[in-house]
Amino acid sequence: LEPMDTFFVLWVPDGYESIAARRVMVIAHGHTGNAYREVGLELEFAQKYGYAIVAIQWWSGVGDKMYSGQQFYDFMNVALQYMAYKYNAQLDKCAYRGWSMGSGISYEVTYLDRINGTNYLALTISHDGGMMPDPSKMAVGREFVTNLYNGVYGQDAFAGKHFYLYAGQREQADYMRNTAEVITAFGGVVERLVEDVDAGHDGFYRHPQYHEEAIEIFFRLTP
Repeated sequence: LEPMDTFFVLWVPDGYESIAARRVMVIAHGHTGNAYREVGLELEFAQKYGYAIVAIQWWSGVGDKMYSGQQFYDFMNVALQYMAYKYNAQLDKCAYRGWSMGSGISYEVTYLDRINGTNYLALTISHDGGMMPDPSKMAVGREFVTNLYNGVYGQDAFAGKHFYLYAGQREQADYMRNTAEVITAFGGVVERLVEDVDAGHDGFYRHPQYHEEAIEIFFRLTP
C-alpha cells in the first residue's frame, strides 16, 4: 500500500477460488508488532478451516506511534477490495481479529465498517484490549470511545455487529466486561466473553481452544 506508507501480508489456501464460502480473516497486530508474525500465528487455523488471511501492518516501524482506527479501516478497505479482485473473496464473509492495541481499535474499525456500509465484518474477535470506563486512559481509540459514550454515534452504533471478547488478565477482564456492556447497550451482540485471567496477555495465542471457538462462531455467522 505504497501511497498509504504501509503494507499487508496475505495467505490464501490452495483452491481458494473454488471454495463455496471464500472467507477472509483480517488481523491487527499489537503495539509495535508486525503483520508477518500474525500470519504465522493464524496459519495453522487457516489451513485447517480453509480461509484466507489478511494481516495489516498498522505500525510504521518508527517510534511507538500506531496508525489510527480510521487509517486501519482505510487499509483494510483497500486490502479487501484487492482480495475480491484477485481471489474472488466474498467480502460479506470476513472477520477481524485484533490483539492488544489491535483489539483497542477493533470497536472503531467495526463501527466504521457499519457506518460506511461496507459490512465486511461478520465477527470481530477482540482479545486483551477493551474499552475502559475512562477513555482518557486508553492507549488507542480514546476519541472514538469518548464520542461513543457521549452518544455522538447514536444508540445503534454497533447494530448488527457481532463480537467475541477475550481477556487473559484480571485487569483486562474488568475492561472486557465493561466492553461487553457497552457493545450491548449500543445495539451489538456479544457472542462470547471469555475471562481466562491467569493466561497472560498473550493467552489467546497459547490456548487454541478459544481460537477454535471464535472460528466456529465466524463460520456460523457466514454460512
